[in-house]
Amino acid sequence: MTIKQNLGRIKQINLKEVFEKEDKDFTPWLNENLNILGEKLNLDIIDSNIEENVGSFSCDIIARDSDSNKIIIIENQFGATDHDHLGKILTYAAGKQAGIIIWIA
Repeated sequence: MTIKQNLGRIKQINLKEVFEKEDKDFTPWLNENLNILGEKLNLDIIDSNIEENVGSFSCDIIARDSDSNKIIIIENQFGATDHDHLGKILTYAAGKQAGIIIWIA
């Protein structure tokens, strides 16, 4: 048997084991690697900004999909989802007229 490419294993990890803080470590890393997320979601994510103000809140990442020109809101959350983050996501989406919402939890 001939294998043309080395294959790896997908392993689920706890983000807290790799990134100490969500806002100071994970969000900047994700912002620098949005192409990976975009590939998985079939989006061409461009023009990203981190910790952008939306009213009295700060959205983790705001970007745009180059194909549809829709605004993308990305909210990161270490741990299980909760109503606090859901409310923030809805606030960000309304405040920025987002067409795509990505919630990473």
